[in-house]
Amino acid sequence: MPDGNELQVAYNFRVNGDQLSGTAESPAGVVTIDDGQVVGNAVSFKVTVDGTAYAHRGTAAADVCALTIDFGGQVIEVTLRRSASP
Repeated sequence: MPDGNELQVAYNFRVNGDQLSGTAESPAGVVTIDDGQVVGNAVSFKVTVDGTAYAHRGTAAADVCALTIDFGGQVIEVTLRRSASP
């Protein structure tokens, strides 16, 4: 997080053509992925928490997704890794 604290988030993506949807789940709850798009290996989407939309942009590969998240002007970079199926 921009304040230096960690927040574990599990993203559950669904891709249908060039549309990206799904959810983001954290200890604070579950929110939907909105306005998601996939163009080649580029991805973009928003998650809205307490009325504020946070833009996510990045690139996706088979098991890794590198994202830049904009927290209202404070930008962080994260790397998501596919978890093993239970």
